[in-house]
Amino acid sequence: TDGRTDGRTDGRTDGRMDGWMDGWMDGWIDGWMDEWMDGWVSAECSKLPDGAFWKLDPTENSMRMHLKLKRNYAGSQHKEASLSQRPQNLGSPRAAGKPPRPESDENLMMALSGKLVPQKPEDMELKLEDFEDNEVADDWMMLDPEKNPQDTANVHEVITFATACEMINLKGVIKGRLIVTANGVHFFVDQSGLDPKKPSTLSSKNDSWPAGSVLSVQKRRYLLRRNAIEIFTADRRNYLFNIIGKGHMKKLLKALETPFPGNCVESLKLTPSDLLKSGGKTQQWQRREISNFEYLMYLNTIAGRSFNDLTQYPVFPWVLKDYESATIDLTDPNVYRDLSLPMGALNPKRLEQLLERYHAMGDDDRTPAFLYGSHYSSLGVVLHFMLRVEPYATHFLENLQSGRWDV
Repeated sequence: TDGRTDGRTDGRTDGRMDGWMDGWMDGWIDGWMDEWMDGWVSAECSKLPDGAFWKLDPTENSMRMHLKLKRNYAGSQHKEASLSQRPQNLGSPRAAGKPPRPESDENLMMALSGKLVPQKPEDMELKLEDFEDNEVADDWMMLDPEKNPQDTANVHEVITFATACEMINLKGVIKGRLIVTANGVHFFVDQSGLDPKKPSTLSSKNDSWPAGSVLSVQKRRYLLRRNAIEIFTADRRNYLFNIIGKGHMKKLLKALETPFPGNCVESLKLTPSDLLKSGGKTQQWQRREISNFEYLMYLNTIAGRSFNDLTQYPVFPWVLKDYESATIDLTDPNVYRDLSLPMGALNPKRLEQLLERYHAMGDDDRTPAFLYGSHYSSLGVVLHFMLRVEPYATHFLENLQSGRWDV
């Protein structure tokens, strides 16, 4: 009996000692690694010049999060945007009784314009035959090597299709040419189309994406027209292009089938609802195999939302309604908002005021009656929340407020 007891006791003691030693070693190693990393980061940062600027890196992780910053060599403190740095303009033009700057009002109207037109679910489907043609006419856009010497000079391959386009990103709108070959896609910047008033666009460069570097190509809208595509690459970046030229969108979608395998361009033939059914993400979410964040980002992606276009920035639903209690019970249905109603209809008093204004507007061919005068997702709203992060701060100054801080 004593032998058996001693054996069990020694075994338990040895197990506890081993567990304690493992825990202590793990903790020591983790602590040493953290201390070493902190020291290394501090040492590396000390090598940077004083006043180094940073901006958000466009590289995404598998959940489409932007988690990295990178050096912003063109960064500045934007002192010229402060009224205190412009003694000749002490005070706001509006406050001084001066008319607003036309370009400011024009940019603001472009950012906030849009009409809320009731649509049935079937009307919102993105179908290939529904893609609108851009009516801009330009002989330079047509695919003819004799008329497009710049295409054949830039790309030493057989060109399948070429068209004028605009690359849309946080730098702004960059005009250029999109050329499809048997081996990939190329984008060439139209240097003559760069705006010197927007320095952030002047650093734009040509780019190419071989067939093996592209994960998928998806249809997008731009300025409410279904004339855009977004290319997702293996280096976790994405590029949004607005296609210019009558009938060029349909031709481009067909041409993209040559360099890219079927799984890359499969989404071009499917509607968002088809992608949702075939993707299996809903079942993964229901089985808790992916998080709420991953699922919502997937819905944003197939719905056409993009980080490149601030008017279509990804959105998340406002789920809770109890922001007054010290603690909430997530199993209580009363803490959640009514998801069958839009945000503007949750407050009965506000909804009554909106309906009253709606009926008072009457029928006007030029300005149809509307409930909400602005959209929950717009350029101004996104930049308001992202103002302290580059390149959003520069975008705010160059494209919305004409170089002035005006939040």
